[in-house]
Amino acid sequence: MNLRKVKQIMWGIFGAMALSLLIAALTDSVIFVVLGTILLLVFIGFNFSMWRCPYCGEYLGRDTKNFCPSCGHELEDLKEDTK
Repeated sequence: MNLRKVKQIMWGIFGAMALSLLIAALTDSVIFVVLGTILLLVFIGFNFSMWRCPYCGEYLGRDTKNFCPSCGHELEDLKEDTK
C-alpha cells in the first residue's frame, strides 16, 4: 500500500473517531465514547504498523515531509501535486 493511501486511511479513521467523540459529548452516550476509544486504538495501531518507509521499513514519525528521516530516501507518494 502506498503512503498516500495510508495517509488517507489514517485521516478517515481520525475523522470517524473525532465525530464519534463529538456525538458522545453532545448526547452523553457511552456507546459513542467506547466507539471513539476503539477508533483511537485502531488509529494508533494502524499508524505504527503502516506508516513506514518503503525503502528501510523504519517508522516515519509525524513530521515526515518528502524524505525518510532514517535513510534519507525521497518519498514520492508524499510529494504535493504541483499542477
